[in-house]
Amino acid sequence: MIIDNHNFFEGFFINGLTFVILTFIFLKYFKSIFPISTPSTRSALSHEPIPRGIGIVFPISFILSNFTFYHSTEINISYLSLILCCTAIGFFDDLRNINYIKKLISLTFVFILIIFIEPEILLFKNLNFITSFTISIFFFIFYVLFFNQIDGINGLSSGTFCFFLASLIFLNPFEFSYLGMFINIIGIVFLYFILNLFFTKFFQGDSGAYFLGSVAYLAFQENEKFLFVSLILLFPILGDIIWTTLMRIYFGYNLSQPHKEHLYQKSVTYFKIHLPVTMCHIILQSLLFLIIYFLKLHKHDYVNQIVCLMIFGGFISLFYLYTAYSFNKVK
Repeated sequence: MIIDNHNFFEGFFINGLTFVILTFIFLKYFKSIFPISTPSTRSALSHEPIPRGIGIVFPISFILSNFTFYHSTEINISYLSLILCCTAIGFFDDLRNINYIKKLISLTFVFILIIFIEPEILLFKNLNFITSFTISIFFFIFYVLFFNQIDGINGLSSGTFCFFLASLIFLNPFEFSYLGMFINIIGIVFLYFILNLFFTKFFQGDSGAYFLGSVAYLAFQENEKFLFVSLILLFPILGDIIWTTLMRIYFGYNLSQPHKEHLYQKSVTYFKIHLPVTMCHIILQSLLFLIIYFLKLHKHDYVNQIVCLMIFGGFISLFYLYTAYSFNKVK
């Protein structure tokens, strides 16, 4: 693969600009189609009513940019179908607040349907079909729910996504069969990240979170041999989710109910502002990326990579436990 940086930068810019223009048009002329987000049991801070579900504009921006006036990016139709279906389920959830079990069933059905059309989206295709399918559906649901779980404060899910995907591309650009497609998507989400973090006039909603999760799965699928690295890049916020989930199970809380018990939510409540909390997580991601890149650059063997990253992960885990205790996280 020949990497044309000029074309990639152009695609990044055009897709991001298209998102901004379409968002303005939708909010000005079609605002009534979006549900209104009000402070809830999941809100870390109170806020005025804000349109939710703008994530539906993500794939629309991508399609309009790449099929109308920008044609230099090769696109996998099966990838796009999975992304569109997941975003549609998320938008319907924004409108109707779908039951948790129905969401899982809908996502599973869509994934199975796409697999029958294009089995290439499966992970570890060298294994037998049942094993490959089981692993694939687990990670697909994992990524969708992960980005939905962390969509509780401004910029966290979109910022985490951009850094995660950009890191995978930087570490292994030649692993991507559709590199331009993923870079163009980063352009869209990055512009949303900036607008959401600094202006907060709209939220991506579940449609945006499901979009991010489906794209993250596809990027992971193209880098499946870097399974460990892919998960480590998400560890700062993943540690928060695992810890909070275990505590909620221990204390008998309903896992499907909205809440604000995550450390990042507690942190925002404590500091009364979103920006430093979001940036703190991105900085932790950056440190993990630098360690991974250093180990890759110096060709350390796989065991050394695991040991070093586990040590660093242990320090982050201790940080989470200490901070959770300080904020009286566990009731």
